[in-house]
Amino acid sequence: MLAFAVIGARSKVGVTSFAANLALSFAQMAVPTLLVDANLRRPRLTGLFGLDKETEGLVEALTLRATDSSSMIVDVLPCLSLFVAGATAPHPQELLISKEFLTLSQNAQRNFGVVIYDTPPALESADAYVVAPRVGSAILVARRHRTRVKDIENITHTLTGHQCEIAGTVLRLH
Repeated sequence: MLAFAVIGARSKVGVTSFAANLALSFAQMAVPTLLVDANLRRPRLTGLFGLDKETEGLVEALTLRATDSSSMIVDVLPCLSLFVAGATAPHPQELLISKEFLTLSQNAQRNFGVVIYDTPPALESADAYVVAPRVGSAILVARRHRTRVKDIENITHTLTGHQCEIAGTVLRLH
């Protein structure tokens, strides 16, 4: 079982598209993969995969304290499932630090070969710093001419200080 939080320093570096493409790659190798939209501030996976914006997801599972959130997971391709963000969350970080999120993450990691979490930009909210340590590892996404090396160094330092392993860094050229 593998689990990654995909993190960028700022918006518009391509975190969501990288997370989706990584999930698709694992699914094409017949690895049961779950892609979780943990960007509760600006979720994008419903639009990216053409799902109804009213699809229930992570917010409903955490606010309703659903014991079985598996009914909210949407199979989009063979071996690829989505757990969309769901409704707008008034206090996203409170949901992500909850014990319900930890339990949900642990269950997902038991039931899928790979779980990938799309997160909000690390320098725009602390949400990524909450999700990544619970997941255990992170992949940092940077974009040429948009991401500063110092920002990636600071994010790396903060994550490793929270006992989160950096699994890799991706540099997007365009």
